[in-house]
Amino acid sequence: MLGIVMKKLGKLFRVILRASRVCYHRISALCYPFAPDIIFPLPQNSWTHGDCFGKDCVFDGVSWGEHMGTDFLTFPRTHVHAIGRGYVVYADIHFGIKEIRGEDGTLIQGLRRNWGGIVIVAHKNPRTGKVFFSLYGHLVDLQVSKGDRVEQGEILGVVAEAVTEDNGMWGEAHLHFGIFVGPWMGRVLPGYWSGPTDSRTRLEWWCNPLIFLENYGDSGKEKTLSP
Repeated sequence: MLGIVMKKLGKLFRVILRASRVCYHRISALCYPFAPDIIFPLPQNSWTHGDCFGKDCVFDGVSWGEHMGTDFLTFPRTHVHAIGRGYVVYADIHFGIKEIRGEDGTLIQGLRRNWGGIVIVAHKNPRTGKVFFSLYGHLVDLQVSKGDRVEQGEILGVVAEAVTEDNGMWGEAHLHFGIFVGPWMGRVLPGYWSGPTDSRTRLEWWCNPLIFLENYGDSGKEKTLSP
């Protein structure tokens, strides 16, 4: 009997904790700054397209699901800029792990791909009042911290070298750029959606970043959209 009661109390506690977290982040959203216009996050003529938004991606023989952003191939150490005025809600490094084998070829440590450096900035559209988040992945030398207010064009970090722990052990130096319009829960967002059973995120919470930039008011069509 006691075990059943404790189990129900634990479930109730998790429900209350989730509800309080949602309320906290909704109240915090009232303080997010308006972004009158937005720009492209990389310098003009510095990038080419990599994996596009919505692409079904397979790595190391495993399907990762649909790509929830667009990759832009660029040179290592390229500056990455905030697309608009906003508030940093997440800034951290999730290191990739390289594969290590012994002299006899025995696997000692398996390859683990990850974000490397990642920054997520909250913005508010002054025309609609809606909150959205810009996500910048595979960075190094982060120049901002959680809680910082940033201005349009402010440097967030630089693109990390390919196949390093800082870039998450990916084969090319690139920026993963995403636009998230779902509820912010205070934790890092995924770069892929593996299907309806994926509890981390929902497909409808993501926008094609290039289309989003192009359609963001009269000022959203930036010249830097052309490489």
